[in-house]
Amino acid sequence: MIRDPQRISVDGTATVRVASRSGNVTVVAEDRVDILVERGEVSIDETSPTRISVSDRAGRIGLRVPVGTTLVIGAQSGNVDISGPVGATSVNMRSGRMMIEQAEQLDIRTTSGTVGIGGCTCGCRINSGSGNVTVDDAGSADVMVTSGSIRVGGVRGPVAAKTLSGSVEVALAEPADVEAESVSGHVRIEVPPGTHPQLDVKTGGSLSCDVDEGSDFKLTATSVSGSLTIASAEASGD
Repeated sequence: MIRDPQRISVDGTATVRVASRSGNVTVVAEDRVDILVERGEVSIDETSPTRISVSDRAGRIGLRVPVGTTLVIGAQSGNVDISGPVGATSVNMRSGRMMIEQAEQLDIRTTSGTVGIGGCTCGCRINSGSGNVTVDDAGSADVMVTSGSIRVGGVRGPVAAKTLSGSVEVALAEPADVEAESVSGHVRIEVPPGTHPQLDVKTGGSLSCDVDEGSDFKLTATSVSGSLTIASAEASGD
């Protein structure tokens, strides 16, 4: 085991596992050929030198990694901030804020805390007990929240967005199947201009739809208690 700071040379794409009991985790992906551990205890898998573990029982963990690095992060409490383009990333966190700028693929599970995703090249899967979730750009998205709002934009593939309490907003960049549901809160879906979805909508509140139905893709939306809006991105001014 090595104490920080430490530079670790890697040959090929590395997998970094991070374990934090309490404290913030900060990862910066940049154009470099080594891994710099600014804070944290490091251990290296002798059978696979590209597998690196960083841990700290109490305190901040800071890393600088090559672009495309695979990340596996477990944190009990504290914030997780990832900037720069990383590879496939999974985060399991009990409580705290999470901000990820750009990842190839995401699998996120959190009990409580806000989640903000700048971009996800392929698919992102997010399961949150409590807290708002925002995804600005994604290949596809599967988001489940118990209590909190969901906002997913710039999606190019299938979307599933469901919350028990909170609003759901989805903006499609390309035609793709959508399932959106809120038990208590409004639902708004924006579709690409000139597209005609096959609609299956249910609401206990008001319904507003300014798109013509067709068969370009399936759009299923439910708001048990709240308004439901289906709009063209062109009509909304985007």
